[in-house]
Amino acid sequence: LQKELFQTRNYSSKANPQPTQNHTTNVYVHINVRSLTIDDKSQVLTLNAITAMTWIDHRLTWDAKDFGNLYQTTVGWYYVWRPDLFVYNSAEPANTHHYGYTPIIVYHNGQVVWVPPMTTKTECAMDLTYWPFDTQNCVIVMGSWTSNGFQIDFHPLRPNASTEDMMMENIKTSHHWTTNKLTLKRISTKYDCCEEPYITLNVDITMTRTSPSFASTIILPAIAVALLALVQF
Repeated sequence: LQKELFQTRNYSSKANPQPTQNHTTNVYVHINVRSLTIDDKSQVLTLNAITAMTWIDHRLTWDAKDFGNLYQTTVGWYYVWRPDLFVYNSAEPANTHHYGYTPIIVYHNGQVVWVPPMTTKTECAMDLTYWPFDTQNCVIVMGSWTSNGFQIDFHPLRPNASTEDMMMENIKTSHHWTTNKLTLKRISTKYDCCEEPYITLNVDITMTRTSPSFASTIILPAIAVALLALVQF
């Protein structure tokens, strides 16, 4: 089957999977967060997640009856066309390898499913006015590096997913932070230079600092010093 798909048909992983040039490849994305941390000094948000992507590649269809009722096959990531979904506001602009090199599942109807792990480091400007009881909002902006919205269109796989749906179990509280809100939104933008839209997926994250250590190391000593100063006066 794989010989038929990738050799006999002269499959190219560099070409858009749509049969005609003016068709759009719709890619559906879901993110399941494993951990979130913010470095206060560098103001960089680190996200570890499992990313699910699925799309239709019309070149990878076959009749299961011709291949022993085989309805799916697993191939290496380098065999199949993959969307160039990159993080625009990366804190490491020279590092564009956000995903792990995991195998891809291909179904007989042309559906392609890729579930790689993802690690990103993004810039997150922090407001420390109410530290250590501060709440921070960070946005991860992802989109195609080379294609416009007429060529590749990104959609949330689960548009109405709640914060709990997007986080793995027991990861809502991570280190010194509690995640209050986590959403994945599709944004379509048109620029003055171009007629075609450009699609981004924005991961909107709101977190509150909740480390108990601040109460024992900062808050309680500050109260004790203030009371001691009053008593001494």
